[in-house]
Amino acid sequence: MKRLFPFVMIGICCLTACGSIAETESPADSKAEPELPVYYTGGSSTMDRRLPESYSELVNCSDVVVIAEPIAEKEQFIDKSYDANLDRMLAGSGRTVVTYKVDRVLAGDIQEGDTLDINEYHYNWVWYEEDGTTTDCIISFSNEKPSVIGEKYLLYLTKRSNEETWDFTFSEYGIYTYDDKTVGSWLREDMDQESWDYKLYQMIFQEVAAQMTESDDADQ
Repeated sequence: MKRLFPFVMIGICCLTACGSIAETESPADSKAEPELPVYYTGGSSTMDRRLPESYSELVNCSDVVVIAEPIAEKEQFIDKSYDANLDRMLAGSGRTVVTYKVDRVLAGDIQEGDTLDINEYHYNWVWYEEDGTTTDCIISFSNEKPSVIGEKYLLYLTKRSNEETWDFTFSEYGIYTYDDKTVGSWLREDMDQESWDYKLYQMIFQEVAAQMTESDDADQ
């Protein structure tokens, strides 16, 4: 089975009630513009998605497993509408297509050096504060952080139906950092550690890290 994709329409007013904010960081040598703050609205309470039951399900539902590096942000797709009462455009959901270059193939029918266009469920928007001021920001519909160009990631991916883009299998359960053969979490730092999402993630993450250690040892 393929994962369900989050296309739940959520207004900015709803976002204000359930979102949280965190600062993103970029590598010291990055030439990108200063990072925008990120407002997270993701999690099982606000997304129509299915969670993996185990590491095996994560692997079995993935078309490819790769270590790859984001090299460019390609395009943003935002579902938005005009609210006459608020006199402004509201964004309900959206995604950013990011191009990744494959460094290593662990599973699947693709080649090292290939580029993949991957959907990340966040987008640039304006956050309306309660006092009427606005903040340019990134709104994320998942618990994973936006990728950083130049970093490497371990990705579990599925092909998006009828398109040439890919998705992380089971959203945040499909992306991890990969640095010097070390697997790391890519969850937002302020996630509720008592939530079922967090506990399930930690269980699967531990097996992901163990499997990658065995894979790296076998390659030596």
